[in-house]
Amino acid sequence: MTVMTFGATCSLSCAQYVKNKNAAEYREEFPGASQCIIENHYVDDMLVSVDTEEEAIKLARDVRDVHAMGGFHIRNFLSNSSRVLIALNGSSTDALCLDFENEQPTEKVLGMWWVTSSEHFAFRVSSKYKNSDLLLSQRRPTKREVLSLVMTIYDPVGLIGFYVVYAKVILKEIWRAGCDWDDPIPDDQFAKWLRWIKLIPKIENPRIPRSYARIKFDDTPKIELHTFVDASASSYAAVCYLRYSHGNSIDCMMIASKTGVAPPKLLSIPRLELKAALLGARLAKHIIESHSIHLDSSVYWSVSRTVLAWLYADHRRYKQFVAFRVSEILELTDVSEWRWVPTAANVADESTKWNSDPDFSNDSRWFSGPSFLYLPCDEWPVSNGPQSISTEELRPQFIGAHCRISEQLLMVPKPERFSTWDRLLRATATTLYCARIWLSVVRDNQVLRSVATTDDFRKAENFLWRKAQQDVFNDSIISVSVGKAADKSSKIFKLSPYLDDNGVLRIDGRVKIIGRTDQVLLPSNHHITHLIINHLHVKYHHVNSETVVNEIRQHFWILKLRIAVNRIRRSCQVCKNRSTQPRPPRMACLPTARIAQFCRPFSYVGVDYFGPLLVTVKRSTEKRYGVLFTCLTTRAVHLEVAYSLSTDSCILAVRNFMARRGSPLEIWSDNGTNFKGAERELKSAFTLVDQNRLTITFTSAATNWHFIPPASPHMGGAWERLVRSVKDVLQQILTSNCPNDEILRAALMEVEMTVNSRPLTYIPIDHEEEEALTPNHFLLGSSNGVKPIAEPVTEGVLMRRNWRTSQNLADAFWRRWVTEYLPISTRRTKWFEDVKAIKVGDIAYIVDPNNPRNSWPKGKVIGARTSADGRVRSATLQTICGIYERPDAKIAVLDLKSSVHANRQDIPGGSVTNSLAARSG
Repeated sequence: MTVMTFGATCSLSCAQYVKNKNAAEYREEFPGASQCIIENHYVDDMLVSVDTEEEAIKLARDVRDVHAMGGFHIRNFLSNSSRVLIALNGSSTDALCLDFENEQPTEKVLGMWWVTSSEHFAFRVSSKYKNSDLLLSQRRPTKREVLSLVMTIYDPVGLIGFYVVYAKVILKEIWRAGCDWDDPIPDDQFAKWLRWIKLIPKIENPRIPRSYARIKFDDTPKIELHTFVDASASSYAAVCYLRYSHGNSIDCMMIASKTGVAPPKLLSIPRLELKAALLGARLAKHIIESHSIHLDSSVYWSVSRTVLAWLYADHRRYKQFVAFRVSEILELTDVSEWRWVPTAANVADESTKWNSDPDFSNDSRWFSGPSFLYLPCDEWPVSNGPQSISTEELRPQFIGAHCRISEQLLMVPKPERFSTWDRLLRATATTLYCARIWLSVVRDNQVLRSVATTDDFRKAENFLWRKAQQDVFNDSIISVSVGKAADKSSKIFKLSPYLDDNGVLRIDGRVKIIGRTDQVLLPSNHHITHLIINHLHVKYHHVNSETVVNEIRQHFWILKLRIAVNRIRRSCQVCKNRSTQPRPPRMACLPTARIAQFCRPFSYVGVDYFGPLLVTVKRSTEKRYGVLFTCLTTRAVHLEVAYSLSTDSCILAVRNFMARRGSPLEIWSDNGTNFKGAERELKSAFTLVDQNRLTITFTSAATNWHFIPPASPHMGGAWERLVRSVKDVLQQILTSNCPNDEILRAALMEVEMTVNSRPLTYIPIDHEEEEALTPNHFLLGSSNGVKPIAEPVTEGVLMRRNWRTSQNLADAFWRRWVTEYLPISTRRTKWFEDVKAIKVGDIAYIVDPNNPRNSWPKGKVIGARTSADGRVRSATLQTICGIYERPDAKIAVLDLKSSVHANRQDIPGGSVTNSLAARSG
């Protein structure tokens, strides 16, 4: 790009980057100006303070020169010094005064009103509300009006936050009362609203000095940051002050405040005080990072002894709500910086408790700070005694000891709660590991400090195998354990099962290999078996079921193994996603345009483009495009040449077609932008052209233009197939790859004649002189146009006879069309069965045959469009890339109702929900 683009998402970032890069290039020549541009610019606004007028003039000129070297022009300087304004603007008058209601020159600096003459910030009430009946007549407002008025008070740093927060509390109460946007607010909130709104004119009283220090110090003062926090049942707040001190000279000024409304969920006062402390720590950190002033120390004041106890104690002992917030406070501040302050001296109390009307005077403690900050440090409030340990919010701890722990009494996790074998195995091994630790404590009085070992995992496997076997083969296990064979009616009788040293049931096979144990016997319909099969199915990437069968045979003998493996594969969500295919509904009936008999040809038209076709123009080549118009009823074609893909070129092609074939009743096309543009142009042309000219040169008001859904070529097969026929004939006619425009147009006319001469039905064999029905029969009266429509009449015979003969011949062609062509079009070629309709809420892939399956976009169906027969033919999907409309032949709906836990009715004790099953897939 050679120019700056405005309005794009990246515009602000690009502007900042270019501004800073230009300043960095002149850092050595103009170090002060470069630093000012990088650190003291907000987009194209410059805000900076210096000590002397000479420094201000030099800095402003250097900044202007640096910007000018980059092609940027900074102007309209403002200052509290007339000398600086004269030096920079040539005049001390302020031509950009935006406040016309006041005599003093007032400017907006990043949304704040700045009175340059007296060097202070002020607030203004919008004239929209100053004289409105909302303030004058004190009528009951709606929730919308309450929010609108509150939002007009722009206070980015919270200078009057002690007043605005009360309106936010009222707005929260209105919201909780269930009041609608345009309903009057309830009585309780209206009474509070009247109290708040009568104070609006007073927000113009404060004059907040721009400079933090109101007095001049002989030497460098000590600067401290003091942050006060407080909370009540309705709100919490934090306010920060800078304290300057040198000897007996002390000055204090407010910097910023931050307020918040208590959350809808009821919280205790100590928790709200903790939220206020965290708010103060974050605000102080932001102030320290945003200022270039060096701070000697920071002090944080809170009235809550509970919060101070939490800060001084081990926060890991408390509940998560307290522990996380205390941890963040300790990261932002040091615990030694926190001090206690009584409620009467806490200035943050102004914004949390409205016992009386707020004080808007300039010398109020909200703007000037509490009185004790003007005293020496040894006279500040101190807490009585050390901080005690708070027992509130302590995390409960439970300790249990058992003298004897047996395997049967272990609280082993239930397998039905797990969706993967690895998690179940690890949880079981961890339980066995904990049991081993407790046994060591009880017996040996010594805690083992190792983690779960391989032996624990091996024991966990044996335990899970035994559990699956006991749930299904319990009777056989009892028989085998006493030395008997399994019952003959049992499914495992022929496998000769036996119990090994660990109590696991194994088969006594014929093959004995040294170093290899016999296979573990598992039932096919148990949840543990399903997890094992699914584990191997996922391990081998959902590809080959025989590989899974082979791996299972190495260690297990599962009854009906292949049936179980196939059940897992069919219920696997990944496999279902990979194999899903679109399922179009039964092919719809032919539309009215395809069976409209006894009507003028080209009454129902389908339009499509083909090409490009290269033509020779002088010594260069240009692109041309063919425009195919097909009669949807008689299958006749009409060809035009478009010189581009623009809307104007499309309109000219349509006008040429209408001039030769007449105005159609309906025009069908795909979703090409040129066709959509043509429709808009046609609609606008109806209002600009008079009726006579519209009838002669353009279409009538009854003409409709329809679009098929995007990416649905099968819905436009009536013209898509003819495009191929036209291309085949055109390839045979054109001898040159780049003909001129005249040859191309002549070739398209020859193609049109040839395609229109094709038979629509089988060639009759009962009469040798009778020819097959072609589109030219409806256009020219015969297949090639040579045979006249009617024989010439002798002199004296009325011409009316010729007209009647032509009409009778046309009717004969239509009767043949009905009896010969229409019956062969009634058969469906595919999509014979009814399928489950796509519905809103389905998750589906948008199939793109040109791309691999793993790149198909996935989305949620948000709308479905049905045809006249009640079947869904297209749907609208919401994806992460946008909203798309696609036909049902390009939508593959995903089955999300089952997963590894499919057919849970076959699993004893199974109760896992479908949502858990789908998650493992």
